[in-house]
Amino acid sequence: NAAEKQQLASEELQRRDQMLAEIEQQKAALQQAVDNHQAELQRQVQETNVLHQTQASLKEQYEVELRNAAEKQQLASEELQRRDQMLAEIEQQKAALQQAVDNHQAELQRQAQGTNVLHQTQASLKEQYEVELRNAAEKQQQASEELQR
Repeated sequence: NAAEKQQLASEELQRRDQMLAEIEQQKAALQQAVDNHQAELQRQVQETNVLHQTQASLKEQYEVELRNAAEKQQLASEELQRRDQMLAEIEQQKAALQQAVDNHQAELQRQAQGTNVLHQTQASLKEQYEVELRNAAEKQQQASEELQR
């Protein structure tokens, strides 16, 4: 009888030891999953930070180029006989450009959480920037032709 109890107690201890070992394995697996998830979150945060920095750099470069283009337009318009009319057109362009910048900035802020959307917005901003620069170059060319007449 005592031997049977000893045997049962021994089997119970083995069963509990096995359960503890399984629990430890599950705990280790869960910890690994948590660690992996944390690493992925950190990677995504770093990627988002890089995108924000790139976005800020592009916006700064865009604004510098817009200022440079506006200065060249201003110099050309001062030499035209119809200076007042040209100044009014430039002010309208400047307001439209500022509105475009404001609209894009608001859109970028709304979409800042979507990485793919950020890339699309940057491409759109670059395309508009190139169109505006071409428009400014055409206006400048027209102004130069007007001066030569």
